[in-house]
Amino acid sequence: MIRIEIGAMPPLLRSIVRSALRMESDLVVMEPAALDGLGARPTASEADVIIVCSDRELDDCIAIGRLARNDSPAIVAIDSAGGSATILRVTAERTPIAGASDLCNALRLAAAHGSKAVN
Repeated sequence: MIRIEIGAMPPLLRSIVRSALRMESDLVVMEPAALDGLGARPTASEADVIIVCSDRELDDCIAIGRLARNDSPAIVAIDSAGGSATILRVTAERTPIAGASDLCNALRLAAAHGSKAVN
């Protein structure tokens, strides 16, 4: 079973996505975790994939802690018209920081992964 969490998206798109997923026997849509009584965000769910709207407002977010886990979920970002999806896979690498030079080295390491070779 692939566990799906539907994140931030317009209500109509959410309904369409939920209906489409309901027909698939290997996919299960997880109910969103409720906020606790203090208004704090719940702990990370065990979703395998999170679906979000790719062009939502900036305040719609996914906790970095969820993405930094070894078993972090993939993210499928659907545009609000429902015409395309972008699949994001996040990999987490941990490196110790004992000083400013370690932080600089971590930033260089992060930037190197995004660089593209030019012939």
